Amino acid sequence: PADPPAGGGGEAVTTGNLKFLSAWANGSGDQTAAVQSAIDALLPGNILIYDVAVTHGNVRIGNKSRIKIWGSSVALNGSGVNGLGYELFGTCDDVELSGFTITGDGTTTGMHKGFWSNSGNTLTNIKIHHNTIQQVVNGISCNSNLSGVCRDWDIYDNKIYDAIGIGPGYGYG
Repeated sequence: PADPPAGGGGEAVTTGNLKFLSAWANGSGDQTAAVQSAIDALLPGNILIYDVAVTHGNVRIGNKSRIKIWGSSVALNGSGVNGLGYELFGTCDDVELSGFTITGDGTTTGMHKGFWSNSGNTLTNIKIHHNTIQQVVNGISCNSNLSGVCRDWDIYDNKIYDAIGIGPGYGYG
């Protein structure tokens, strides 16, 4: 995998803070449960580094603060009624998602997304950068139209290719 992005928060990166996805996932077959377990295990100050390419369904990043996830190659599989990708939910603050290449199935059936949220969450200080997202219905979506808060998001240097529209509210980057 590519070198992880340089830390930007000023905190020291120590070996104890680094977690490697290969401790949970072997990169073969559907790795949804393994990836979810790795994310669930993150504590404030932890950095999860994807050191294997994985295929998985929806994974949820919820109620986390001061974490970084540095990705690699991800192929999405399966389908979800609300969506499938990396879902931010609950109360999240100071979460960084960087270095992913996320590939959906190129159809509207699976509702594949890159990074997304529904209304009703409190999502602050979210950084999504240096990712490539392709063949999805949504690339990056922050939603608080009914309730919740999306505040102080930094979304930059991402590339979104081949977003697929299926109706109002879909098919945008």
